[in-house]
Amino acid sequence: MNKPYGVQASLITPFNTDGSIKEEAFREHISWQIDSGVHGIGIGPNTGEFVNLEFCDVKRLVDIAIDEAKNRVPVTVGALSPSMRYNLEIIKYAKKAGASYVLVQAPYYLPPSADKLVDYFKTLGAVGIPMIIFNHPYKTPFNLTVDIIEKLFCIDTFVSMKEVDMNMGNNVLRLECLHANGRTYLQGEEYMALYHYIHGGDGAFPALGNIAPQLCVGLYNACKAGNIEEAVKLHMDMLLLGQAVYVENYPSGLKEAMEMVGRDGGVTREPLGKVSSSSKQRIENALRKINLIK
Repeated sequence: MNKPYGVQASLITPFNTDGSIKEEAFREHISWQIDSGVHGIGIGPNTGEFVNLEFCDVKRLVDIAIDEAKNRVPVTVGALSPSMRYNLEIIKYAKKAGASYVLVQAPYYLPPSADKLVDYFKTLGAVGIPMIIFNHPYKTPFNLTVDIIEKLFCIDTFVSMKEVDMNMGNNVLRLECLHANGRTYLQGEEYMALYHYIHGGDGAFPALGNIAPQLCVGLYNACKAGNIEEAVKLHMDMLLLGQAVYVENYPSGLKEAMEMVGRDGGVTREPLGKVSSSSKQRIENALRKINLIK
C-alpha cells in the first residue's frame, strides 16, 4: 500500500456563525494548501474540531475534500471518536468516497485493556483502507510503545504512525521500529518537527500549515536537502508562531491568524469561542515578526 510522507496539512473546518460548514471557504483553503506545495491534506482532525462534527458533517467534508483535491494529493480522513461504531461508519464512508488514508487513535474516556487495544485497531483496519495510527498520550490513556507497535504489524492496512509524544528518545525508538517494518513516521507536534526530520522522520501533520503552508513545506524541504542552517531558521519561525496561536479555545487562534493573513477560516463551533484580546495581539505580533503580515 502507498504510505504517506511529507507535509500532510492538518486542516481546520471553517464554519459560518450559524454553525454550518462554510463550504466555499473550505474549497479555497484546500486548493491554497495544494498550490502551496503540501503533499497531502487531513480533514476532521483535532484541528478540524472533530468532537463538534456530526456524521453528516464528516461525509460532507469528505466529499468536498476529495472533489476539490482532484487526485492532486492524498486525502486523510480523521476517525478519532471514542466510539468504535462511529469510527467504523466514518472509515467505511471514507473508503467508499475514495479517500487515501484514515487517521485513528486509541479509545479514550472508557478505554479498553492493552490487549483489547490491539483488537480495536484490527477491527478498524479490517475495513480495508490504509490506516495511520495516531499516538496521542496526552488525550488518550495509551502511549504506544515499541512493544505495542510490534503487535500491530499484523494489520496489513497499518501503513504509518502520527506522533505527538514530546520524548524524542521514545520517538527515535519508534522510528527505527516503524522503518524496519516498512511503515512511515509522521510528526504531529510542530515543536518537534526539526528533530524528527534530522533523525529520518518521513513527514508531519502541521496545524500551522493552515496559516503558513510554505513555512511547513520549506522546513521539510530544507531538512531533506541537508540545509540545516535554513531549517533552524524556519524552525524558530514556527516556534514563535506556535507559541502565539496555541492559546485558549483551540483552534480559534489558528482561525484568528488565518484572518490576519487574508485567509477565510470561518469561526469555531460552539461552545468554543474567540481568543482574548491579549492573545489576539500576541498573534498579530508573531505574524509581523516572521513577516507574514506587514
